[in-house]
Amino acid sequence: MWRALAALLAALVAPGCGTHEPTGRPPTERAVTMELDELMLALRDAVAADAASPESIGAALHAEVVRAEAPMPWELRLAEPRVTSAALVLQADGELSHLELVLAPASDLALGKLSALFGEPHPLPLMHWNRPAQVAFYPATRPGQRFTCAIIASLSPGEDPTPSSRVSGLVFRRDPVL
Repeated sequence: MWRALAALLAALVAPGCGTHEPTGRPPTERAVTMELDELMLALRDAVAADAASPESIGAALHAEVVRAEAPMPWELRLAEPRVTSAALVLQADGELSHLELVLAPASDLALGKLSALFGEPHPLPLMHWNRPAQVAFYPATRPGQRFTCAIIASLSPGEDPTPSSRVSGLVFRRDPVL
């Protein structure tokens, strides 16, 4: 499961879509084999996993995890040119709250791709006139699942939510199943 999480970031940074196996080479030199659709679903599952932790996600991403004092997010230092930054935000009790990814303009992830994967998009209220629009997805949960993952996509500044809107950032938020 954690390999799939790493594969999502590899797909966002390499031409085409894919995953890679650990080879000792930098992530950008690894072979790309898995589809982006599978990776996004795997990332959703990884964040919702019972055992999700900063260390396990950092290890899966082959990223250096930079610890921070609460309430600051933990930084993930990646060698991924199409991911500008990645951060893990923890709750006060140390549990994973969410994973934030800021995508480089070259990532080419469109809102329509997320809709195809996660269902109906739910545009969120605009919090400030100078902030990008955000759209949330609430994938269905499976029986016995303790956590779910809401996906929140930030669009490029000035874009309205349409299937061709470019996604500039993603938040994979870990929520308890109620």
